[in-house]
Amino acid sequence: MVKLIIVGVIAAVILGFVVTILSMAGCETWRQKHRDTRREERLNRSVECKVVEVIDGARFSVAWGPRDKKRREVFLQGVEIPTQVQDEARENLSRLISGGTVRVDYRSSGIFSSGDEPEEVDRVELEASTPIEGIVYGPGNVCIQVEQLFAGLAKCNDKANDVMKAAEKAARKKQIGVWK
Repeated sequence: MVKLIIVGVIAAVILGFVVTILSMAGCETWRQKHRDTRREERLNRSVECKVVEVIDGARFSVAWGPRDKKRREVFLQGVEIPTQVQDEARENLSRLISGGTVRVDYRSSGIFSSGDEPEEVDRVELEASTPIEGIVYGPGNVCIQVEQLFAGLAKCNDKANDVMKAAEKAARKKQIGVWK
């Protein structure tokens, strides 16, 4: 009877140990997944800024940083402007965003360690002078890339999403702009 109790206790301890090990492994997997999700959220950025100057059909500069004292160049992600419609594309971009406020959804450079605090990341991002490439939304939450593509003033590149590709397809079908 004593042997049976000792065997039962040993089995319970071993079972408890196994359950603990398995749950710790599950927690570690969850922790890693959660950490990766938080890092991914930190890399995806969205910022509203005032348009200062339209440079060409796919680039413009915005007021950036503390008190909007710095300038930062923004590239329209997912599109390329062919040279034969560059002037027309610049005029269209000016019409869509000049003097207004735009929202730029972009991906951070990812140079920050997973331990960085968001405030620190934002401060570093604000001080960066490198151009950013992103999806741009103008007044009325209109996607600027889609407008350029739909007008036949741009072509999709490898970073274009499905909506952009559909807009390019519509312009091709209408045979306008670059698709004449």
